[in-house]
Amino acid sequence: MIKIENSNNFSQAFRELAWEIFFTTKGRGISLRRHFPCLYVSSSRAQSFEAREFGQVIGGLVLKTEEYFLEEKQYKVGLIGLVCVHPNFRGLGVGRQLLTQVIEYAKFNSFDYLTLWTNQHDIYSGLGFEVSDRWNYGWIEQPEIDICKASIRMDDFPGVEDKIKPLPPFATSRYEINNENAAIVYLCDFDGVIVADYSGEPSLVAKILFDQFPKKWRLNFIENDPLVDALRNLGLKLNASPTNLQMWLALSERDPLLVVPNSMLISVLDRI
Repeated sequence: MIKIENSNNFSQAFRELAWEIFFTTKGRGISLRRHFPCLYVSSSRAQSFEAREFGQVIGGLVLKTEEYFLEEKQYKVGLIGLVCVHPNFRGLGVGRQLLTQVIEYAKFNSFDYLTLWTNQHDIYSGLGFEVSDRWNYGWIEQPEIDICKASIRMDDFPGVEDKIKPLPPFATSRYEINNENAAIVYLCDFDGVIVADYSGEPSLVAKILFDQFPKKWRLNFIENDPLVDALRNLGLKLNASPTNLQMWLALSERDPLLVVPNSMLISVLDRI
């Protein structure tokens, strides 16, 4: 009989399963602690739901609790991630059982929404989740060849490497640029550079990216982001498309539609 256990602590067996499924099999990852430090501390904001059969961990997921304030209202949102089932136990409904229990837990504890990121929409739509994602992703490129910029190496890049904040699973490093005009967070993976977040006047941010980044790099941005126009004004080309990864489940009757989640712009840096 499969039993779902909920705890503020994560078992070593679940950590090993998550590492195998999300990192080893995909040929990526620094360490689970580097990518998901919340799995190594006891906190009421990060909980484990682990499926066990005869004491053996056969699946699990992470639920992270966040609070957002919009128009003077507070919303309690649960971020779901690392949903995994051991290969020997797939097809038995373990994943659905895990998610069903999380939904029941969230309703009982007055969550307004649950959200997760996936391209397997059919699996989650059967549980009531709907796609609602304003993020876009794509390549930025200079139209003319620039030999100097094309030869830029990672150790020439601006900013300071941040080895403390969580590192998204696909990334190999995380850097921050901070000055009086702007703040930029960018990630590195095996294909180069991804600008993940920024603050400051878009035209000033665009100038930094134009001057100091190589000929081609990638950008995560929301629809109608003014940074895109600022980059185009400098002659940069954009080839991007919607990510369509984020799904939401509304649990509260006060905002039954997915209007509020469209204003909760959760960065790729904060996903589970």
